[in-house]
This record gives sequence, structure tokens and C-alpha cells, in this order.
Amino acid sequence: MTKTMPTIFIPTPLREMTGGKASVVVSASSVREAIQSLEAEFPGIRDRLCEGNHIRPNISVFVDGQVSHLKMREKLSEKSEVHFVIAISGG
Repeated sequence: MTKTMPTIFIPTPLREMTGGKASVVVSASSVREAIQSLEAEFPGIRDRLCEGNHIRPNISVFVDGQVSHLKMREKLSEKSEVHFVIAISGG
């Protein structure tokens, strides 16, 4: 079985955790596994993306250009691109 290696795009506010990398390729077949892979490489990033076992309410997950309503359960393919979009609030 071949490993699925989707590309994860890192939101600008979290790039200090990735050494400035705007994207990374991880081994994952779902968004949950992608976050686990990110956490293994960049400790602490999971807590910035998740609350408990769920994506934070102010973060939208886009997979291959579409909003993911499955979020953590969204399946990924070899060529998948995952974007975490952080809603900015304030006024």
C-alpha cells in the first residue's frame, strides 16, 4: 500500500511554528491524520488548530478548494491540498 502524501498549507499566523514554511507534505489519508503528522513534526501546532478532538470553531478546512463539512474525517488523496483558514474577528 502506498502512502498518501497530501500538501498542507500553513496559515500565516502559524508559520512561526513551522520555521516559516508555507506548506508541508505529510503522510496522511484524512485531515485527522494530517494534523497528527503536523503535530509530530511541529509540536504544539495541533493545539492551535484544534479544541479537543475537533477543529477550532474559528477555523475552516478547505480540501482541494472545497469547504470540508467533514473536517477531521475528510479523506485525503495523494494530490490533495489542505488549507486551514482562520477567521479573523475584531472591530
